[in-house]
Amino acid sequence: MNTSGEHRRNPVFWIAFGTMLAIFVYSGAWLVLDVLMKLGMTPQAPVVDTGAMQDTLSIWNDIAFYTAIALTLPSLVLAWRGSNLVLITYAFAILAAVVDWVLLINTVPETASQLGFFVFSGQLFVYVYLVAFALRRNPALR
Repeated sequence: MNTSGEHRRNPVFWIAFGTMLAIFVYSGAWLVLDVLMKLGMTPQAPVVDTGAMQDTLSIWNDIAFYTAIALTLPSLVLAWRGSNLVLITYAFAILAAVVDWVLLINTVPETASQLGFFVFSGQLFVYVYLVAFALRRNPALR
């Protein structure tokens, strides 16, 4: 990708970037819920029993979850700028999110697990777009 902004003229970029942004906002909502649970201010959650969920979370869940969120923000910036470095940061963000999702499968209700699958599907769509765009714009990567 390049930094001229030409990539932002592609309508598929806006779909992929919007998907990335939506996933980031969705994960941010879970981050707020997670912090509130850790502070003992557990709100009523429509999807999970937060008290029971907090008791079953491991340090590995936290590491994977926070890593996924921490890497998604720079990935958004890099995608916006058209930098090929997004291929690295977003790949690790997806990996961390999948690790978190797998660790949570037995902890959360089935509906929350299904939401995790939709998030993963969205991440894969975005990553395929990023790779295809990078390969098309940069023959040296082929």
